[in-house]
Amino acid sequence: MKKTVLGLTAAVMLSGSVAIAASEMRAGCYLQDKEGEQLQGVNVDKRYEIASVSKVMTAYWATKKLGLNARYSTAVYLRKVEDGLYDAHIKGSRDPYTGREMFQFLTAELNRRGITKLRNLTYDEKFKFIDQVRSNHIAASHFTLSSPTEDLVMRQIRSVVSSISTGYPQLVARAKSVHNLTLPAAIRLNISDIHFMSSSQLDESAYDETVIYRSAPLGAALKEMNRNSNNHAANQIFESLGGADAFAKFIKADLGLEEKDIRFVNGSGDRLDLEDGKSVYNEATCRTIVKVVVAFRNELRKYDAFLQDVMAVAGQDPEGERSTVSALYNNDETGDALIAKTGTVNPSITLGGMINTEEGRIYFGYIYSAEGTAASWRDARGKIRTQVVKLFQKFGGRSTIDYKATRFVPFDGDSRLQKLESRTAETSGR
Repeated sequence: MKKTVLGLTAAVMLSGSVAIAASEMRAGCYLQDKEGEQLQGVNVDKRYEIASVSKVMTAYWATKKLGLNARYSTAVYLRKVEDGLYDAHIKGSRDPYTGREMFQFLTAELNRRGITKLRNLTYDEKFKFIDQVRSNHIAASHFTLSSPTEDLVMRQIRSVVSSISTGYPQLVARAKSVHNLTLPAAIRLNISDIHFMSSSQLDESAYDETVIYRSAPLGAALKEMNRNSNNHAANQIFESLGGADAFAKFIKADLGLEEKDIRFVNGSGDRLDLEDGKSVYNEATCRTIVKVVVAFRNELRKYDAFLQDVMAVAGQDPEGERSTVSALYNNDETGDALIAKTGTVNPSITLGGMINTEEGRIYFGYIYSAEGTAASWRDARGKIRTQVVKLFQKFGGRSTIDYKATRFVPFDGDSRLQKLESRTAETSGR
């Protein structure tokens, strides 16, 4: 461990702004990871909007229910029309990173089986395809619980097929570097027609065989989701687990948390628009944030993993892929020792996670009000940075963790197409 001596003057912990400003503290709390320590803070049991800190809860639920090594399995039904020509139907699983890269991988796998031409490509309601699914633009976009629509999926697939080689050389290099996986140098796929076909319309007996491909392990997807706070990915994971009602039952049974402690409407923390025109957000107390982070760390230990394996680390980002934590909260006092999740919605700017100090691990949560303007967001983040630095000061300064960022690839060597011997086998991602 490396010790950094801080030269800042200690200040009163968790103090809100004295004067009315563009942002003010709603709640703040911390807990030292030491036997007998009690949660310290302000408004620790009052529920507020927590924005994308919600993704920590989504990630915890997924890990607890599926396991860190689980994979999303997507089925592909194949029918030979004539020599060199096939029909294919994709039975989706809400794989959160179903995009260009995964489709290029699927194309490479079909090519390996001698398939380069499809008469029809159909897909069902759980095939949630977005071309640039890992981009910062998609990550920050607003989604409904049904997003993307079947029509949008069709347009996105057509776009990828028309430019199937775009970005592929870079994917080949990354797959080799990250997983030592060799992909073919070139891929090709011609499709005459692409359209939606619901799961209720699928006649399995009309196809010759069924094959499946699998995502990278869940842990890798959670890390990528939290890196740039991907709303789409979080919602897909959340809905694949059963949605808001199922989450409420889970979190009560697992941690004893009730509606007064936490209320979720989606997996991302972005707004949910109601039919009456109002919008609602995920809400939780500061105590709840800390309680879930602690529980998440304990759950990860079952897999010999740590919070840094599924959450962003300040100052540790893959080359060319900045995390929201590094972009907003990395500095000389926090680098390599702050493991956290950021949050931004119009009512709140938030941060929750853990810091590694010379006196041990400290779990924390901060919820600040914001006015919905860039200036108020900057003001709130500045105040949160100050609070985090004060935490480091209070507990002897940072102690850096042993961690090195890795790049994300949505598949690996265990993702390759395999024949599904029984069509009743599980393909829902569990």
